[in-house]
Amino acid sequence: MAEKEDVSRREFVKKAGAAAAIAAPAIQTIKAANDQVQYGFIGTGSRGQYLIQHINQTDRGRCVATCDLFETNLKKGAEIAGTNPKTFKD
Repeated sequence: MAEKEDVSRREFVKKAGAAAAIAAPAIQTIKAANDQVQYGFIGTGSRGQYLIQHINQTDRGRCVATCDLFETNLKKGAEIAGTNPKTFKD
């Protein structure tokens, strides 16, 4: 029979950390269909437009709706989003 080996907590954490470090790159490259977040943006003035531009630099989401009271900000925000989002004034 195999001898029973006592593993300390410290040894377990070391081994688990090493295994996670090896597997992490493979896990990060796998993307499922649900990885893309759909979001709406309320307030597409200058600050909102700035934030939409930065969100567009990631590949994790898609703007599906924008909302602003002012027509020019609403159109500009939807244009910057680039995903043909629905537009709302209220």
